[in-house]
Amino acid sequence: MILILSPLGYSNLSAFPSLKPSSIDNKYDIPIGIPIETGTTDLSINTKANLQNTTYSLESLPEELQLLESTLSTLATCEKLPVTSVTAIGNDGNIPSNVIDNNLNTRWSNNGVGSWIQHDLGSSKNICSVDIAWYRGDQRTNNFIISVSDDGNSFRDVITTSSAASTTSLQSYALPAGTEGRYVRITVNGNSEGTWASISEIAVTGSVQSHTITLGPLSHKSQTSPGSNAWSSWGSLGGTIRSNSDVSLAMNSDGRLQAFVVGTNNALYYRTQSSPNSNTWSSSWTSLGGGIKADSSPAVAINNDGRLQVFAVGTNNQLYYKTQSSPNSNTWSSAWTFLGGALRDNSDPVVGKNNDGRLEVFQVGAGATTTPPPPPTSTDFPYAFVGSPQDMEDEGWGTRHYASGKPDDITHEWSGETSAQNYAIIIDITLTEIDHDDTISFKFGGTHMGSGWYDNTYSFESGEACIGKEEDHPSTDLCVVTGNSIGNLVNTPVKLAAVNIGKGEKLEMYSNLGSGWTKNVESSNGVDGFRPQVDEDEVNIRIDAAPGIVMRSAQIVEIDPASAGVTTPAPATALTPTSSDKMASTEDDGWTEGDYEGSLEEQEEEAQVDWEDAGRPGDEEDGDDVAPLSNGESRPSS
Repeated sequence: MILILSPLGYSNLSAFPSLKPSSIDNKYDIPIGIPIETGTTDLSINTKANLQNTTYSLESLPEELQLLESTLSTLATCEKLPVTSVTAIGNDGNIPSNVIDNNLNTRWSNNGVGSWIQHDLGSSKNICSVDIAWYRGDQRTNNFIISVSDDGNSFRDVITTSSAASTTSLQSYALPAGTEGRYVRITVNGNSEGTWASISEIAVTGSVQSHTITLGPLSHKSQTSPGSNAWSSWGSLGGTIRSNSDVSLAMNSDGRLQAFVVGTNNALYYRTQSSPNSNTWSSSWTSLGGGIKADSSPAVAINNDGRLQVFAVGTNNQLYYKTQSSPNSNTWSSAWTFLGGALRDNSDPVVGKNNDGRLEVFQVGAGATTTPPPPPTSTDFPYAFVGSPQDMEDEGWGTRHYASGKPDDITHEWSGETSAQNYAIIIDITLTEIDHDDTISFKFGGTHMGSGWYDNTYSFESGEACIGKEEDHPSTDLCVVTGNSIGNLVNTPVKLAAVNIGKGEKLEMYSNLGSGWTKNVESSNGVDGFRPQVDEDEVNIRIDAAPGIVMRSAQIVEIDPASAGVTTPAPATALTPTSSDKMASTEDDGWTEGDYEGSLEEQEEEAQVDWEDAGRPGDEEDGDDVAPLSNGESRPSS
């Protein structure tokens, strides 16, 4: 591909606040992309480029504006920006995600002056405005502050103002030119009727990255003969390729070249030569799917058995791969396989083959950018520690399968054990990305595949605290005792703890969002009378469906129950499941390879039998079997 970019030399800085000075002189380079088509194509140049909105045909285009095989970039425009996640200080059941559902009939609400809600834009953006649709916005004014942050911790106030009591639709609040940030926070300091913060919709607009050019078709040329200095003319393979993403090339075992690129939809595509040494290629690009990280490039290599294997970085900065089903095949593994890692931005994978034929892939790690906060100590935890906390073992990433037919989940676990009668499991964590709503699960108080254990959880999106039990793997009774909700946990640094007093005499769950520990739920005499007694408790932290996890610490510590510094118990509501609602509280907790013996297929059969035979709330007391659900029936996420 040939790409010519010439400095245009315009100096209107107000039109392009995000442009950088030319490295050649003090003028400013304004990149413009022009689609190349056959025949005459007209191009309207933005008036902000000081070109008087002139319309050019390609035949008469000035030489300094020549760009080959590119797509037009709109200059200096403001568009609605995508949002990675929405978090808030709290809610009354009207959750934060309601402000991005494009529905004015839903809302986020929280009572109290200083209530805030914030958008994570995924990366720093040049922000034009924040548009807010206020609940009852036609009847009351709201006093609020808009602030921005680069790290989600330190915020800069941008504007302080009040809404107009004129409409329930979006009201736009322009931010000063040059406002940049990744996080946008709205802090509401009451309204003309009271102290509630209630917002129906929020949209953040920002200037598009005018300096980014989306590349067009992939071009190629070849030597006319081996070793020759003569080359063919450029030929096009078509396609619309992601900017800042390079092509990766490999040769199939039959000699045909195969090219891999990232499309503008962040999916991976390939085309293959029709035959070795041919100038003809497959008729179209084939998608391998995937959410590939922007500005990253794939890497591909051939296995010792002749199958190609392609590696790509996901949007969570972690590594995945797909493999041909057989050498030279156009079919590939159906799902991306997860390799984990915490990879540096703008670092592409490199893959090579060992002398014994094994592939080895390399990528630069992210490295430490901040000093993690210290783990909880006995001075701020509700109970005094007996001895020092012990780190749990990071079991790494895996795949969780479900006998009930639910789709597989990505999973990450931490494990440990303790013989203490009284102990706490304490984690310091931030979830940075989730696939769907699920839970941070504390499993303890017994053994996984033996006596059963307690299953205490905090949900991702509402932060609801629950105490449950898993008597018969993989069947789990969720939320037998429910407690408080602490709000959306995505991109919210939080410390969470599960406490076991007297081997199940009392179970408690605590959270700390930065202003001290709060008890969220408790249960006495185990869970509904279920109280396993083993010499050594297995302990497990499990998080499914969250590809972005920052676990700063995960520890077990013996505690002194007589030292409790808790003054107010958490509200708790005991459930009594019946036959009609048993599936609302019973969940297929899933299994991972190694839970059972034998091949993967044999383990799958064992899990299916266990799921169908497990006792669940509402089963007949006389032991009569309850007909199992079909594999295809969906259930709520655990």
